[in-house]
Amino acid sequence: MVCLASIVVVPITLSEHRARRVANSIHIGMTVQEVLDTAKDCDSFHAGSDFPWDKNAEGDNIPAMGLSWKRDGAYVTYDLAAGRDISLTESEAIQRLHRKLHDGYRWRFGYTYINVTPMHVSFSVIFGPDGRVAEVTPVQGWD
Repeated sequence: MVCLASIVVVPITLSEHRARRVANSIHIGMTVQEVLDTAKDCDSFHAGSDFPWDKNAEGDNIPAMGLSWKRDGAYVTYDLAAGRDISLTESEAIQRLHRKLHDGYRWRFGYTYINVTPMHVSFSVIFGPDGRVAEVTPVQGWD
């Protein structure tokens, strides 16, 4: 019975530990670059902003994007215009975030940790219009 329970409990606990470690390393007042440098250990990263956008306009104008990290330090994101994943340096990734999300608006970075169970673990980092961390939400589990 204990072995059966550990099949569920251990992966969730490990995901929560990873998420808490990263969330606890992010502090109020940090910049986008400081957060990206600090928080690369996640399974899924997405960013969005409160920038008002025209849902009916053509093109890649949605104020949102996803990023992943490679072990060699490169960032990867999907480029809608190119129709494929592209590699970016850290400075290119930060420039792309600023271009897609627009300065002067509230931004949200979402970090998700996936495991072998249906329960995922996540937290968010909220940036104020000044471009600095205003809030780090608590780590929570969901399915």
